Amino acid sequence: MTPPLIHCLEEGESRVQFKLDTDDTHSAKCKRSESYDFKTKMAEYDYALCELEGKWQDYPAWRGPFELVAGEPILKVNDGVRLMGFGCTQFGDFLIGGEKLRYANVNVSSIHAKGTIEVVSKSGFCHGDSGGAVYKITKDKYGSSRRIVGIASKIALLPDEKGELFRSISVDVTHTDFLDMARSWLLENTKRQICGLSKSFEGCRQPDIELGIQKHEPYH
Repeated sequence: MTPPLIHCLEEGESRVQFKLDTDDTHSAKCKRSESYDFKTKMAEYDYALCELEGKWQDYPAWRGPFELVAGEPILKVNDGVRLMGFGCTQFGDFLIGGEKLRYANVNVSSIHAKGTIEVVSKSGFCHGDSGGAVYKITKDKYGSSRRIVGIASKIALLPDEKGELFRSISVDVTHTDFLDMARSWLLENTKRQICGLSKSFEGCRQPDIELGIQKHEPYH
């Protein structure tokens, strides 16, 4: 019997395989949220934590430094966020526009108590964007920085008098439920780290250095 899927991951702890820019295949051991509801398949708790095999230095094809999770609630309604993913560019067609990283700068429409972030706009997630990051970009007189505040989960089209709007729903990784799971996972995996939540910043994007807006190669 095939285990039920948590969106893109098997129930319970499982091992996934993936490829980077090279043809080398790597694997990671993942643990999903135990609170995810398989019956409703709603966006709440639609996340997992994955432990890479080896050390982060073993992945030269990943152009570090690694991104930072916000670690605390920093998002408000109407805040600007950046949605990112490798999904399609035409809703309903999984094959059009995939396999290329794209982003959209939008504003938060609502933040829900159960740990989801909703954006309704003319740009949004498409099929294949699941698992993509939602960034809060902060600017001040010293420059700008970014933090991951959400993970792409669900999408729908809404009718509008001026055309269709995207309804993009992501999991809020600054919500207590995610942070509790992440910190518990860190206690169980003392040799691992989550950038933004661990004390060490080795291999991580440094907190106050401007790299957020710069369109380096992975963003083209």
